[in-house]
Amino acid sequence: MVSGLEPANISHHDMNRIATLQRALSKLASVNVAQNWVDWLKSIEDIGDRPIGYKIKQPKGSECCWCGAKTLVGVEHIIPRSVGGPKVERWNLAWSCYACNWNRKDLIGMPMMSSDKATGWLSIEWQRAPKEPTKQELLDYLSGLEPANISR
Repeated sequence: MVSGLEPANISHHDMNRIATLQRALSKLASVNVAQNWVDWLKSIEDIGDRPIGYKIKQPKGSECCWCGAKTLVGVEHIIPRSVGGPKVERWNLAWSCYACNWNRKDLIGMPMMSSDKATGWLSIEWQRAPKEPTKQELLDYLSGLEPANISR
């Protein structure tokens, strides 16, 4: 311990200030995790077949971003809307089969599946993703952005 900073020499007021600073640093670290992950997601926007909007019909031959199945697919929000994921930004959209979309629900990560079935383009990219944020970290980060900053 640094001389003069032993707990007995720190006032109650200073202890409260230290605790406040520690909470602020912890929140900042959480925001950085979310920001790094969202930046990664935006950086892979041009990889894979993606919808160009939220209410777009599936083109023939589309495959699931998670399992790679060429079956009926729908729009998947990579960051679920329930945690502040943007509804129409292309970087947050992908084609997903019903089984993967339902299995994933509002998770941040990949849907539960065996590794031999995770052959879709997003499953492959996910292996290179930075640390996944928690739902709360994403909510904190995305709610702090102005709408113009959620776009590219």
